[in-house]
Amino acid sequence: MPTLLLDRNTVKTLMKMSDVINVVEEAFGMRGEGKGKMPTRTYLAVDKGDSRAMPVALPGCEGVKMGKRTPRESMSWSTFDAESGRNQ
Repeated sequence: MPTLLLDRNTVKTLMKMSDVINVVEEAFGMRGEGKGKMPTRTYLAVDKGDSRAMPVALPGCEGVKMGKRTPRESMSWSTFDAESGRNQ
């Protein structure tokens, strides 16, 4: 499956911040109830900044946020179906 890249403006047209806040609150609530896993992020120091991996697993979904800290920071997200392992 090809990777879909979205710029900031496209994301803003697809999502409302209030919906994002609700989903994040729900996810951290699941984690607090022991239904999810979110280990400490991993850092890899490189010449011009660092690279990061932040995995998470919630019921039915697993994902990872990958980031690169530079003067122009970039981030990418991937989510996976917990049963099939396919990108969602």
